[in-house]
Amino acid sequence: PVVLAMTATQTLRSDNYGNTFHPVSTDWSPLAVAVTPSRAFAGTMNGVRVSDDGGATWRDGSAGLPASSEVRSLFTAGNALLAHARGTVYLASVE
Repeated sequence: PVVLAMTATQTLRSDNYGNTFHPVSTDWSPLAVAVTPSRAFAGTMNGVRVSDDGGATWRDGSAGLPASSEVRSLFTAGNALLAHARGTVYLASVE
């Protein structure tokens, strides 16, 4: 039932199929978003953020990326996450 809406200025989350939305406190702006059944990913100016709870909380998911990488493209394929940063595509497992 969770719906995420991300804009350049805020992240909104609904836990009732989008009937009502509430702001999620973040100190970053999303540049790209990818979602799997169990996780949400956001590309930011400083790497990747990951949510394991439908966007209620976010943690750093930038392991394997160069420091402070701007991530403008994210894709999921099976249990893989592809992130485009600094002209290179990085691959991570999202099991």
